[in-house]
Amino acid sequence: MKHNILYFVCHDLGRALGSYGAHIPTPHLDAFAAEGIRFSDAHCASPACSPSRACVMSGKYAHTTGALGLSHMGWPLHRDFPTTVDDFNAAGYTTMLSGINHERHPKNRSIHARAFQ
Repeated sequence: MKHNILYFVCHDLGRALGSYGAHIPTPHLDAFAAEGIRFSDAHCASPACSPSRACVMSGKYAHTTGALGLSHMGWPLHRDFPTTVDDFNAAGYTTMLSGINHERHPKNRSIHARAFQ
């Protein structure tokens, strides 16, 4: 039996959710976290936003994927590196992107490039 998986990666959110003890009301996400799995001991693999999300997406350190800086400034996650999306698709899951993702976009395209189309 395959489990339903909702995998959230938020843009520059950090721990600013009520479920992580912040004084910011996020009742729906708090209820969702209470019924699922919430990671309480996670560490960032890179101090900048694009490289850290590239690490989460690829499971590799930013310096091994080429994502050393902001992707829209010329440091995108190279297409040769499979991502969690590729892994989920290979396992038979349907994936979707809601919002923006700019870890894999060419320098001459919008920051709102869709990485998984």
